[in-house]
Amino acid sequence: MKIVASAPLRLPLGGGGTDLPWYASRRGGFLVAAAIRSRVRVTLEVPDRGRQTTAMTIWMREALRHLDAPRGVTARVESSIPPGSGLGGSGAVLVALGHALARLRGEPSNARQLAEQAYRVEHDRMGCPIGKQDPYVAAYGGIIELKISRDGSVRVRQLSLSSATRGALEETLLLVDTRGRRRAATILEEQQRAARRSVRLLRSMDSIRAIGLRMARHLERGHLSSIGKEFNEHWGMKRTLSAGTSTVAAELCLSLGLEAGARGGKLIGAGGGGFVLLDCGRARSRVLRALAASGFRGRRVRLEPAGSRAWLLRARTGRAA
Repeated sequence: MKIVASAPLRLPLGGGGTDLPWYASRRGGFLVAAAIRSRVRVTLEVPDRGRQTTAMTIWMREALRHLDAPRGVTARVESSIPPGSGLGGSGAVLVALGHALARLRGEPSNARQLAEQAYRVEHDRMGCPIGKQDPYVAAYGGIIELKISRDGSVRVRQLSLSSATRGALEETLLLVDTRGRRRAATILEEQQRAARRSVRLLRSMDSIRAIGLRMARHLERGHLSSIGKEFNEHWGMKRTLSAGTSTVAAELCLSLGLEAGARGGKLIGAGGGGFVLLDCGRARSRVLRALAASGFRGRRVRLEPAGSRAWLLRARTGRAA
């Protein structure tokens, strides 16, 4: 028997990083993020007797163990985006995996349960210094506002955008792969250590939270011309949080985009590699040409309204049930 689940990756639009426990527990976090059409797909399989199990990574074996998966169950992950890209892949995998296991057990599940379960596994049990952004966006989908209280509780609100604003947002945003991959935990641990002794860092995070609040207003009012400025301000503060946040490739990509007419941009995720997000305005074609001339590939953004999904795959037909 096979069960398939998928969950979307995400783009942090404003306030990203304020969901991290070291900050949210002191000041409370606030961010806006969008799910995108790029999804991770998890195939859960309960093998027949005597059948050899699928080879799995150590990380996946640990995830299944922490999620109390039945003995013998194996999982395979597929994604068009490689790990370490800064798009919330590990959180999306854990949400999809939890959803598939709930379907296997015949248990009801909702987005909040899936998000909190994924967070507890990755943060509490696997020891990764993550926040709540990734699993919540993967579980809920859409363009959401997350307000994280000091006690760790999360208020979720789907932003109310017109169809015209959604379409315009897809047209102005561009993802660019810097081709660098990194281990987010290393950078986040460094930031956490620095925060214990730096009032300046806390103030920078306060300003990043304010960007999240402004971004929610910009989007709901359809003021997309303000997005690039917010990206630039966020990146200006984020790059000072730790030595490994920026890279030569990211700086080159941002410089090329801005010179070609983009209104703003930032490296997303923890930093150290992954994807740059640009607000191109009306200059998308010029930006794409400038990036391509230096070997960078741009990806158009497609927003994803749906969160995690799970279904039973019929063995003979391969169709969903």
